[in-house]
Amino acid sequence: EPLNRAPVWQGPVYGTSRYPLDGYVPAPCPRAERMVAETLLVIDWNEHYTGAHVELIAETMAEFRP
Repeated sequence: EPLNRAPVWQGPVYGTSRYPLDGYVPAPCPRAERMVAETLLVIDWNEHYTGAHVELIAETMAEFRP
């Protein structure tokens, strides 16, 4: 999902306040939305991955590269 549609823009930021986003209305970004829908790959990542994990992920991704 494009950043301009992330949940942070929709709800409270600090407690029940929307500061500093009061009055902010996400503008449509059709190019970004299209790129996200067509090309973005999100990979879960965490600090427990070893070098072997990273190599496996990279090798697997390389298999799908055009």
